[in-house]
Amino acid sequence: MKKFVLTICVVIICMVTALFYGKTGIKTTTGVHDPDIALSENTAMEIFYTGGQKTSYFNNESNYSLDDMEKDSSLIARITVTNSREMSLRSTKTMVKIEEIYKDNSANLSVGDCIYIIEPVSFVRGEEFYTNGWQYLKTEDTYLIFLKNLGCIDGYKYTKEEENSFMPVSEIYSKRNLTHDESCVVFDSAETLYSSIYMFAFLTSEKTIVDNYEKIWKNITNSGKYE
Repeated sequence: MKKFVLTICVVIICMVTALFYGKTGIKTTTGVHDPDIALSENTAMEIFYTGGQKTSYFNNESNYSLDDMEKDSSLIARITVTNSREMSLRSTKTMVKIEEIYKDNSANLSVGDCIYIIEPVSFVRGEEFYTNGWQYLKTEDTYLIFLKNLGCIDGYKYTKEEENSFMPVSEIYSKRNLTHDESCVVFDSAETLYSSIYMFAFLTSEKTIVDNYEKIWKNITNSGKYE
């Protein structure tokens, strides 16, 4: 009998321990997050940079053009970033408010609407800044941004939230901060702290990418289409 009771106690302790650590793990990846808050809570946040890996989801190539970006976009808009964010291990769902619409393939959106942007970036366990080049949208800042619909298989019907959720067309070229100047420079991969690249527009170790970013956004300015 004593052995049976002891076994039950051990099982209960194990279950409680697993539940506690399970909830702790969830807390590190989900909920409302803000890059400013994360930085203030951990000034030693390290960078986990995946080195500009090629991906089928985003076009980060040095020959990507403004024409390509406009064609690939289902939504081109000026947006302001809210403080509503939900983070997973490799992405962050950020709510933004639409200030102006320049292209909308759905024709269902209006100025003042809120949409979600799935940012390909996250803070892993509150210790590492994970990115393949994308830099966080800064809370309360305004951006011009080029977005595409979430990918799905043929025949799949979006939920209402998914209809209003978008991804950037590129981890490098898709956005420009209209509130603050952000640095467009070659990222030194020897740099390890997130605080040092907080005001970078994006991360890349290739000068050709930086040059192409500047070319694209110079063409955007000269076009006068997004004023």
